[in-house]
Amino acid sequence: RASIRNLAASSTEDVVLILGHMLELGHDSKNEHEELVQFVNQWNWHKIYLVGSEFSSLATLKNFYFFETTDLLRAHLTKLPLKDKTILLKGSRGVALETIVDTL
Repeated sequence: RASIRNLAASSTEDVVLILGHMLELGHDSKNEHEELVQFVNQWNWHKIYLVGSEFSSLATLKNFYFFETTDLLRAHLTKLPLKDKTILLKGSRGVALETIVDTL
């Protein structure tokens, strides 16, 4: 949340958030993911990509895009690359968001 808050407070434009689900949350997982989506929605981002099953029911707001897997996001970004954007990439290691860096 601190990195999101700091980026929101900056003068950076055309920001894209790529957030992978947080696998380590256990029984609090659903609530924590809901709170994160509400938190992120306070600001006006260019786009928000949510990756992983914990986000499946939460990507219904404007500028939110849901992908079940990192591979599906990579395929999407290959077809519609993000050009001239500032990107925040954050998620559990198990989601393997680092595998899309070469696509960005």
